[in-house]
Amino acid sequence: ILFGKIACVIFISKLFLKEKISPTIVNYIMIFLSLFRLTNLLFLFSFILSDVRLGKLNLNRYYVLNSLILIFSSFIIYFISFGYMELVLGASKSFKWSIDYTQNLFGTYGIVVDTVVFYGLKALILFGGREAIYTTQLYYFDNSLFPILEYFIFFTLALFHIICLSAFIRLSKKNKFLLPVLISLSLLIFCVITVGHMRYILLYYPMILIGCLSLSQNPNTNSQISKKIRR
Repeated sequence: ILFGKIACVIFISKLFLKEKISPTIVNYIMIFLSLFRLTNLLFLFSFILSDVRLGKLNLNRYYVLNSLILIFSSFIIYFISFGYMELVLGASKSFKWSIDYTQNLFGTYGIVVDTVVFYGLKALILFGGREAIYTTQLYYFDNSLFPILEYFIFFTLALFHIICLSAFIRLSKKNKFLLPVLISLSLLIFCVITVGHMRYILLYYPMILIGCLSLSQNPNTNSQISKKIRR
C-alpha cells in the first residue's frame, strides 16, 4: 500500500508538472514501483496514453525502444503476479459474496434491481468498510458492541471518499487530464467485481486529499488550486 501511495503521488505530480518532469524517468520509476504493487501498472498505462509525444506520433527510435522495454517489463511483472491475480479473481466465491446473499438480506426485486443492490453494497464496502466487513459480510455488525455507531462510521467514510474522489475527477477535467485519471481509477471497478474493502482505496488517498482541498476552496478561486499544487 505504501508503494501504491508513492506511485499515486508521482502520478499526480506528473499530471500537474508535466512540463518539468521527465516522462521517461517517471515511467521507469513506475515500473520499479509495480514490482511491489501490481496495480501501479495502471498509472504507467495512464502515462503512456496521456503522453504528448504519443499524441503527436513522434515515433523516433528512442521512443519506440523505451515503449518496448516498458511493455515487456509490464508483461513480466504481470506474469510473476499471476498467482496473486487468480487468488483475487476467486475471492468473491471464497467469502461467499453472491447475489443470493443480498437477496436473502433485502429480498428479491428482479435480476436487474438485485444486481444493482449487490454491486452497490460491495461498492459501499470498498469505499467505507474495513476488511473484516468484507470477510464476514454484514454479520460483522451483529458482533459489534456499538453497531449503530459502526454503521454511521461506515456510511460516513464511504460518502467522504466518494465525494472527494468525485471532486478530484472534476478538478482533473478542468485541468484537461481526465482520461489518465479515469484509467487509474478503473481499478475500483475491478475491486467491486472481485474483492474490495477500504484498504484498496488507501493508495488513492493523495487524490482524495486533493479533492477534499478543492472542496474547501472558495468557488471564485477554485480554479487556482492547480497553481497551488504546482507551488
